[in-house]
Formats: sequence, structure tokens, C-alpha cells
Amino acid sequence: MKLGSIKGAGRVAGALLALALGGSLLGAVPATAASTAFEYQVTRNADTYLDVPGTEITFDALAGERSVLWSRHFSTGPVPALAAGDNIGNTFAIRCRNADGTALPAETEAGAFWAANLVPPNETSLTAGLRWMFIAPADGSYACRLSILSYSSIITGGRTVTMRVPAGAELARDTSPRCPAGRCSPAAAPRSPAAPRSPPSAPPTPRRTRTSSSTRTRS
Repeated sequence: MKLGSIKGAGRVAGALLALALGGSLLGAVPATAASTAFEYQVTRNADTYLDVPGTEITFDALAGERSVLWSRHFSTGPVPALAAGDNIGNTFAIRCRNADGTALPAETEAGAFWAANLVPPNETSLTAGLRWMFIAPADGSYACRLSILSYSSIITGGRTVTMRVPAGAELARDTSPRCPAGRCSPAAAPRSPAAPRSPPSAPPTPRRTRTSSSTRTRS
């Protein structure tokens, strides 16, 4: 599974995507936040993220401090089930900002996402396994949460489709013992993947393959 990067205010320079961090890296008991069930509407276009209530965590970090963030039990599915051809595009994300609600500096990477199409009737839900490394741009307090967006060209002529994130979606955080604040050498740091393609402005053509792409969005 590949993740795309969310660019704070349109540019990326700093945070590292951690796609294969083993259990030994996450030894400490993590800080977590878990959701109640969350229902939302599919939109025709991939426009605005919806934050999953109850998943936001806040924490203090020193400049350069690395925090591993990952999702657990983060899935979505239609209510009720859909018929063949009613494909839904879905983007699952971790998004961060300053704890006071303001956006991170433009040069700071603000999150990561994974996108995939739900193809009924064989698929009734999708589950994301997001894992990403946040690097604090300065000493301060930060807030991160899980967000989601579902979109499809079937939303036309007054039709509506409801999706549900089941209760229990969590965002967890732990600091990386390999990379103490400001002391992570390039050899020790997880490497970012090559920059993926930008998504189309319209919903993607429904298909069975999973997709990954970068996007520009507010933190």
C-alpha cells in the first residue's frame, strides 16, 4: 500500500513518510484518540476533507522532533450496500496543524493519505492502514486527526449516498527512538517514496486498482 503526501499550503519540504516501521520502533504506549460512528455524504467531486470526530490528538514537540502517527480500525462503507457500477472513490488521510487551529508553515509537510476505489458488490468496505512521520517545524503544540473524503460520478440528479466510518477509528502517536529531536541522520531516517502523480480535478474513473497520488490542501 502506498501513501501520498499532503502538502501544507502547497509545498513539501521536510516530513518523512514511514511506510514500513516495525513494531520495535513503536515500543512505548502510544497516545490515541478513537471515534464514534461517523456518517457522511458522498460528493460528486473530490473537494473537501471531513474530519472524523473523536480522532484528534494534541501534543507538544520540540523543533525537529519526529512523531510516528498511524491509523487503526479506519474503514468506510456505504449505508446501505450499493449495486454493481456504483463505484465510490475514497481518500483516507492523517492531517496536522498547529494546536490553535492555524495552518502549519508552508514548507512543512502536513499529512499523508491513501486513496482507493470501492467497487461493489464484491467490496462492501475499505480499510486504510496509514503510517506517517510528522516532523515538528518549531517548538510548539500540534493537533493531528483522521480525515476522509468520498466522491463519485453517480452523485447526480438528486441522488445521495451515505457512507459510514464505524466506531473505533483511532489515530495513534509515538516518538521514534531512532530519530531523537534534530538528530536523525539521512541514513537512519525512513526514506520518502518518489513523488506520485497529482490527482485529476474530477472524480477518477471507477476501477479496481488502488491508487496513490499527491494533493495540495490546507492542513
